[in-house]
Amino acid sequence: MGDTVPVGDPELEGGAARDGGARREVHALGNVSRPPSRRSRRDVEQGRRAERSRKPRLIQIAGGAVAVLAVLGGVVVAIDRIPGDKTPENAAALASTVSASTSASLDIGQTAPTATPSAKATHAKKKTAKVVKKAETKAAEKVATVTRKKAATTTSAAGTYASSSVKLGVFRGTSPSEVASFGKWLGNDVDYAMDFSSRTSWDEISDPSYMLDTWKGSGYRMIYATAMLPTQDDSATMAAGANGEYDQYFKTLAKNLVAAGQGDAILRLGWEFNLSASRWHPDTKANFINYWQHIVKAMRSVPGTDNLAFDWNPNIGGEVYDSTNYYPGNAYVDYIGIDTYDISWVEGSYPFPSSCGAACKQERREAAWESTLNGTFGLNFWSDFAKSKGKPMALPEWGLWERPDGHGGGDNAYYIQQMLDFIYDPSNNVGYQSYFEFNVGSSGTHMLETHTTAGAQFKKLLGK
Repeated sequence: MGDTVPVGDPELEGGAARDGGARREVHALGNVSRPPSRRSRRDVEQGRRAERSRKPRLIQIAGGAVAVLAVLGGVVVAIDRIPGDKTPENAAALASTVSASTSASLDIGQTAPTATPSAKATHAKKKTAKVVKKAETKAAEKVATVTRKKAATTTSAAGTYASSSVKLGVFRGTSPSEVASFGKWLGNDVDYAMDFSSRTSWDEISDPSYMLDTWKGSGYRMIYATAMLPTQDDSATMAAGANGEYDQYFKTLAKNLVAAGQGDAILRLGWEFNLSASRWHPDTKANFINYWQHIVKAMRSVPGTDNLAFDWNPNIGGEVYDSTNYYPGNAYVDYIGIDTYDISWVEGSYPFPSSCGAACKQERREAAWESTLNGTFGLNFWSDFAKSKGKPMALPEWGLWERPDGHGGGDNAYYIQQMLDFIYDPSNNVGYQSYFEFNVGSSGTHMLETHTTAGAQFKKLLGK
């Protein structure tokens, strides 16, 4: 409580200093004291009176401080006892404790530092409302997640999806008869046929006559995987395409499609561009987007292509970057398509251990599906992205996969159930799906007709 005179204080520099309440003169020649004068004695007496009068006040202030600390201690204890889940009930308890501590502080004569009691009450009310709102939001998100997962594990009845508006497609090679055979096996009509055009040269890309002639008059709406660059011409670049140097090839392709009665085809332009092995893997964002836009504008400029559709089609896997950065814009996209297979490298999924029984395999298949559905770039991510763009989603290429390296689920009826539940869930707004019913030699097998358990599940859900 004493007065401490800092270095550089003007009073010191003027030749005086305090010493126990008595004033001492500082001699110019040294620190020599003089006898106290009458004035000095009066000053001392007044200082003693002031000191005596301060003691009761100090006791009062100290008592008040103790009371404040007690109240604050109660607040700390109360907060510490409130669970961390911030439910509305706990938020109300916290607000009540804070309100009580504020009242106690005012009772001992403290002035509220920044607000009147009514303002504090308003602030507490707003804070409580904010906490409650946050709790309600988290609860709603949790319910939505549980509902979504529950929908993804529901076992559907026979024929559940047989009459759905989602168009059914299949890849069975360049063969209308094989597609018809698949429809017969399934017991349901196939709407779309999927095929891959040759792509070694610009001539093959612009004029795939063998393919167009084969499908002409088949009655199927065609889905074509269409190359952006020839695979055996290293001189062709994405940058040149972005400058419009290849527009003429795609105008020629559009004319050939119209001539073959396929001006309504769906083109998976530069399909699976996000895989690093792709010939048209983006070199830069600008080149990919500009080139895509050039192709679409060139093809749509051809008469008879009013119903031509373009499917922007990444692969669900193989991501080393966010593919959405390469979205060319809504004016140039009709579908957002995702290719996906029953494969996984996540811990606890594939391959199956040598001693893995039925229950073990099911657990690992469920882990693989969880990754497919809710992974960083999983199906739910792409469904949400398609919604954000106001575009229908598509599954232009999907299926089982029995792989030599064991990283596929094999004859997995569970995967078929989950995929079809996802595809035919109206909230995902899937426009079409195309199953990859084709075995690829040493790379593995996909066919439902040879994976009999999964095939039976597919027929059960989609057959009539």
